[in-house]
Amino acid sequence: MNMKKYFFTAGLVCVLLPPDCAAQFDLGDYRQNLEISANSIIFAGSYNGDSYFNAGNEAILVPKMKPGAGLGIEYGFGIGSNGGIDFAYRFNASDYTTMYEDISGKATVHAVKLLGLKYYFNPLADKRVKLYWYIFDWTLTFCHFNRIAYTDGIVDDKDVKGRSANFNGMAFGSGLGLQCMLAKNLAIDLRVLPEFQFVTDLKTKGMKRHEVEKFHNLMLINTLGIRYYFKER
Repeated sequence: MNMKKYFFTAGLVCVLLPPDCAAQFDLGDYRQNLEISANSIIFAGSYNGDSYFNAGNEAILVPKMKPGAGLGIEYGFGIGSNGGIDFAYRFNASDYTTMYEDISGKATVHAVKLLGLKYYFNPLADKRVKLYWYIFDWTLTFCHFNRIAYTDGIVDDKDVKGRSANFNGMAFGSGLGLQCMLAKNLAIDLRVLPEFQFVTDLKTKGMKRHEVEKFHNLMLINTLGIRYYFKER
């Protein structure tokens, strides 16, 4: 999925819309909203693919994730004339590699946004194109990797199949977004959201949970969505 292409197309649509339609987009009656989006999630940091965790009698390899793509759904509502709160779920899929050339596989990232706060630089009931500051984002992250955990540290035997493992964590971030109204209750939304993500624990099937310290990453979430505003009165 080429996110750059989608972002360019969305920006072009914003520019080409008739300039005299700004007065039509009064969101005074449109506060609750639902968004469906395409997204890309990129990690940089401790997910380096050149180390492993020694978790009791098992070795859990540290993966290096390639950029992936996915989908998301978000619910939000306006507060005051310039603010907004939202909650979301995003799913992302990618490939990963490890310190062993013949051990690689599929990764899935589940991101559950517990709280998002945004501030529009111009009131919601004004302007067709609205730039906003995503003040605060609080997200739980669940990263699943197949064939990455090995009992008794056996990783060089080709007849031994690795088990899957989950890297669970949390992320906090702040970023910028751009909303472009297509109709009175329909908008295109573009967002770039850098996050500080840290893994709190590891879990493999049938084994106990292992707590983790100092496993931090920069997580960059790029989204392109279609947002629908519901009329309240």
